[in-house]
Amino acid sequence: MAGISDAFRGTQPKWSDQELDGVMQRFGQEMQQKAMMRMQQQVAKNRQAETAFLAQNAKREGVQTTPSGLQYRVIKQGQGASPTLSDRVKCNYKGTLLDGTEFDNSARHGEPAEFGVREVIKGWTEALQKMHVGDKWQLFVPAKLAYDMRPPGAPIEAGSMLVFEIELLDIVKQ
Repeated sequence: MAGISDAFRGTQPKWSDQELDGVMQRFGQEMQQKAMMRMQQQVAKNRQAETAFLAQNAKREGVQTTPSGLQYRVIKQGQGASPTLSDRVKCNYKGTLLDGTEFDNSARHGEPAEFGVREVIKGWTEALQKMHVGDKWQLFVPAKLAYDMRPPGAPIEAGSMLVFEIELLDIVKQ
């Protein structure tokens, strides 16, 4: 308020521009450090939840674990071909967090999603190449095979493990 008042009165401000720049720089650094600490705490919490979940989930009937750490469960077996890394596919899917919060669903977009097998998160790329057209799988994707430290935004946090139901509808002819 004093700065605004000084500006209206035309009086000399208490602090020079250089002093204000220093204060703003320190403030910015403090905010950045606090944000980094919050993210580190968030990641630690998410990694702990992931580790506990994957250990329990691996014991469930029908759950397979790949060498990368991806877990999946076949819901419905298809008979079609399997896509390769260079293919485009058409899928229905639903994505949730470990607590069940849904963050995406192809049904909300009004039609199945179409994308290249190499254009998605690592966990999907791996799973899609194992699936057959007509398969419906539940994927349990560790953070390192999902978005890891670069989540796309709320509600997906840094270090979040994701759960997907994917139905491979077709390999799209190019």
